[in-house]
Amino acid sequence: QKIIHILTTRLASGVLYEVDVRLRPSGRSGMLVSSLEAFEKYQLNNAWTWEHQALVRARPIVGTPVLTGKFKSIRSKILCRNRDQNQLINDIFSMRKKMLEQLIMKKRTPKKPLLKTNIERSSTNLPMFDIKYDEGGMIDIEFIVQTKVLSHAHQFIDLVHWSDNIRIIDSLESNGIFSFDDAKNLKEAYIDYRSLGHRLQLQNEPLLVKANQCSTQRKQVTTIWSKVIKKKG
Repeated sequence: QKIIHILTTRLASGVLYEVDVRLRPSGRSGMLVSSLEAFEKYQLNNAWTWEHQALVRARPIVGTPVLTGKFKSIRSKILCRNRDQNQLINDIFSMRKKMLEQLIMKKRTPKKPLLKTNIERSSTNLPMFDIKYDEGGMIDIEFIVQTKVLSHAHQFIDLVHWSDNIRIIDSLESNGIFSFDDAKNLKEAYIDYRSLGHRLQLQNEPLLVKANQCSTQRKQVTTIWSKVIKKKG
């Protein structure tokens, strides 16, 4: 708990790491800290597909070379398993659908008091675009990348070498899984969204922009999504 407190303390420069202990193995019913052996057993036998998606982005941030090496080995072992492609696509499709349904139900007003710029933005009649959660946003890019890694890592082990989206996309392109154009469009959209998100966060604002501001990026991402993720059966 002390480590979690240190990691999540808000300073003038922001928060070092956002920590959500609900996402640990077995959720709230699981141990707050588990051994690597228990972690591996859980990932092999009990983890949901979304937990393997999260593992695509996982990386050790502190620890001895032996400890970090063991974690990387477990991560690679899990991600490089040969999977039922139909089940994988269905699981990812269903998870994204659930997230979008929750987004529709969620009130779009931020929890924190609105800044003047928020009020000006929300007072317009133009539709707003959540650059992270809406269709064609950052989450869709994440899901596209994770789907391809989980689908092809058993054939191309170098896909699990990196944990950041940009270099993973480069690896997917170099292995012939993404075309040059699709890789370029995904990277450019991701960088644009990330830059926008950073600016909004620094102003303590929600990740909302006018829909027409990102229409090109959104269209490109949804086009690639339709090619990669379609519900099977």
